[in-house]
Amino acid sequence: MNSLISLKSDCIIALENCIKNCRETIEIHGGNEEMLTCTNLCRLCIDACLDCISACESVQANRGQFMKICAEICNTCIANFENHINLECQNSVSACKDCIDEFGQIMA
Repeated sequence: MNSLISLKSDCIIALENCIKNCRETIEIHGGNEEMLTCTNLCRLCIDACLDCISACESVQANRGQFMKICAEICNTCIANFENHINLECQNSVSACKDCIDEFGQIMA
């Protein structure tokens, strides 16, 4: 059985990975008008992940609310990125799915 500390650490690692992948998507596709929706969603996802990390690290009582918001944005990213064939979007989809999985383990 995992302890709360290891689950929280796994969650933060997943959030950090999501941030990294979204930043990479923005860096590579930021100037592409066709990718504007994706890059804007990546910016929202980064902000949500950062807020979630802050809430988890400070053990805020409302961290579950931050996880819920982050999961909603991650789900939106997944829905918008899944049909993209480029590696950056696929990496972001995978990272978003990992975040959602980690939230599920913590809130179960």
